[in-house]
Amino acid sequence: MSRHTLRDQYNCIIGYLEEEPSLGRVKIMDQHSKTLGWYLPDRNVTTDRTWRVVARGNQLLRLLPSTCDRVRAVPC
Repeated sequence: MSRHTLRDQYNCIIGYLEEEPSLGRVKIMDQHSKTLGWYLPDRNVTTDRTWRVVARGNQLLRLLPSTCDRVRAVPC
C-alpha cells in the first residue's frame, strides 16, 4: 500500500491518495485522513464514501473540497 500526499499552491496538505493493490482500488482522503471515496479500476468508476457511483473514470480529485475560496490568514 502506497500513500501520496496532495498539496495546494501554498504547500499545505489537502489530502492523500492511497493505493490498495491487494483490493484493486485507490482511496482518496482529506487532510484529516477521512475517506472521501474510491476509484475502482476494474469497473472504471469513482465512488463516494457511501459507495455511490459519482463518475466514470478516475475522478477522485473532484471529491476534495474546494480550496480556491479559502483565505489563508496563517500559514499551514
